[in-house]
Amino acid sequence: MGKRITDKVTWVGKIDWELKTFHGDELSTHKGTSYNSYLIRDEKTVLIDTVWNPYDQEFVAHLKEEIDLHAIDAIVVNHSESDHSGALPVLMREIPDTPIYCTKKAEGILRGLYHKDWNFHNVKTGDTLCIGENTLTFVEAPMCHWPDTMVTYADKEEILFSNDVFGRAAIYYAFDNTVNSSRYPYYSYMKGFWTAMGLHTRIDSTVTVSDLKRMNDYGLCILSAHGSYYTYTSGFLFKQTRTEPVILLTEESDFYKDLYYGIDLLTHRVIKINGLYCITPSFFQAAYRGGQLKDTVVLSETCEFLGVSGSLDTSMADALLAGGAKAVAGYVNNVYTVYSRSMLWDTVNHLILGQSLQESVQHSMDTYGADDLVWYNAQGGKRPHAAAAYPLLFGDVGVRLIEPNAAPVPQEVQQAA
Repeated sequence: MGKRITDKVTWVGKIDWELKTFHGDELSTHKGTSYNSYLIRDEKTVLIDTVWNPYDQEFVAHLKEEIDLHAIDAIVVNHSESDHSGALPVLMREIPDTPIYCTKKAEGILRGLYHKDWNFHNVKTGDTLCIGENTLTFVEAPMCHWPDTMVTYADKEEILFSNDVFGRAAIYYAFDNTVNSSRYPYYSYMKGFWTAMGLHTRIDSTVTVSDLKRMNDYGLCILSAHGSYYTYTSGFLFKQTRTEPVILLTEESDFYKDLYYGIDLLTHRVIKINGLYCITPSFFQAAYRGGQLKDTVVLSETCEFLGVSGSLDTSMADALLAGGAKAVAGYVNNVYTVYSRSMLWDTVNHLILGQSLQESVQHSMDTYGADDLVWYNAQGGKRPHAAAAYPLLFGDVGVRLIEPNAAPVPQEVQQAA
């Protein structure tokens, strides 16, 4: 059965829970993915993309339940890779004369993949196809993913069918955990759920200083580490004492790593506490000088990310914004893990539903409490610490995630809305 997106648009794709590897280990999902295909029913009916070829028979069978295949007036192929076009051979055996709209490069790749002389119609940026109330506008986007890539915009529905163009991943950093930690299953479930929703997610159970220099590869970065509002001494000839938020990594220092991170250590962008590397605010400002974070949204679960009561310190958030982050959210004081994890789950799910960062965090606070002591006391427990931890937002709090509107919304998320 398809999933209705609007009155005219239905998702008819496939959720593949069994997929373990995708484009190598670096982008592997381990918890499945989705193949997104859409039907637009206007005065004319258009199918946008198909699914991966192992599911071609299943896809066509389900499509027949949704619509008479001969009622499909056109097929749009935004991207020729097999997880988008794999069901075309089986589908085209049923409706061989149906026109296929794609870029010239996509036609060449499709011919090479399937060796079929289908009814190709090449389009380029600015070309349109009127299908009734909606006009589809095609925009080439070469090398946003592959050289054949394009996106399709339905103006009346105000939907951009973007295939993999906006496939920036959410990164979930579980700094202070290992795969054997009792907390890991929660994070692993989140990763699988968000990936299935179309927000391809990478989780690191041990994060290095180098990893934190690659945050600009992602649209949403979640910092889940130990943190502290820490006082330390810096300098050699002229020593000075600093107190500021730091992020505590589990990466152990050694001679060769000290050489590799030498400049960061000398400038105190990275410091060492008990033989482990720690990140100071100046690290992010230096790592992403010139705005290299490119509109990434950063959510932090770390304790004392914004200092403590009576000593609010926004230097970590300021550094990320100076590095180009679109918005930053973090906690004042030492935050109770169950509260921050619940807040994170609810916030990201509502970002996925299209709400703004401010709306998403507010929904989480309405659900779990304005601070962690409100939540904890509501459970009848003892106070885990003296001062309540509460979230604050910085930057463009109205920001919304570009993705992953293409994925269907599972029932539990709909109910959470």
